[in-house]
Amino acid sequence: MLSYTDNALISCNPDWTYRDFCQRVAQIAAEFQRRKINAVSIWFNDSASLTCVLLAAWEANVTVLFPPNLTTESLLWAKANSQLWLTDNEVVAENVEQFSSFGTLNQISTKRPQFSPTNQTELWLKTSGSTGEAKTIVKTAEQMWRGGNVLAKTVPFEDGNHITSLATVSSQHIYGLTVHIMMSLQKGWCIGRHQLFSPQCLIENTQKIILLS
Repeated sequence: MLSYTDNALISCNPDWTYRDFCQRVAQIAAEFQRRKINAVSIWFNDSASLTCVLLAAWEANVTVLFPPNLTTESLLWAKANSQLWLTDNEVVAENVEQFSSFGTLNQISTKRPQFSPTNQTELWLKTSGSTGEAKTIVKTAEQMWRGGNVLAKTVPFEDGNHITSLATVSSQHIYGLTVHIMMSLQKGWCIGRHQLFSPQCLIENTQKIILLS
C-alpha cells in the first residue's frame, strides 16, 4: 500500500532505503513470532527505527505500548502489559532488547510485509498526566493508517521522496505519530530521524523539508 520504490529513502543521515527497511521489518516481525511475543513496549530517539518496530509489530499482530516517559509508574505499566522492551536507548528495566541486534540473524525471504490498512492490532499510548489524570489511549493499526491517509489528502503538500518531514513533537506522542510518521508514510516522504527542540535546529535542517508537527 505504500508508494516507495526499492531505492527510495525511508530516512537519511544515514540513508535507509525502503528495500532495507522492509527487510528489517520482516526480521523483527519474525523474531516477535519466534519468541511468541504478544505485546512490546518501545522507547526510541530515532523516528525511523520506531517506525520499523511499529510496522513489524503490527505485521506480527503484536500490541505496541508507548510509555510517555521512563518514570517508575511508566515502567510498572509496561511491565504489567508487555513481555519485553525494544529500544535504541538506555532503559533500566527487565527484558530490554536493543533495536540494533534484535532479530538480525533471521533469514528472510524476498516476500515483502503487507502493511495492511485494515490491521486490527492495537497501539496503547499512555499519557503523562501533565494536564490531569494519566490515561491509556488505545488505537488500532487501521485507525492510525486511516488518520494518516486523511491528513495526507488534506495538507497542501506534494507527495514524493524528495521531501523530508521534520517534527518538534515526539513520535511517541499521538500527534507526532499521526503526522510525522503515518502521514509521511502515506505521502512517500523521507522521515526525519530526530525530534527537533529548538528554532535553530529547525533552521539548520529546513531545506526542501516540510515541518509537520
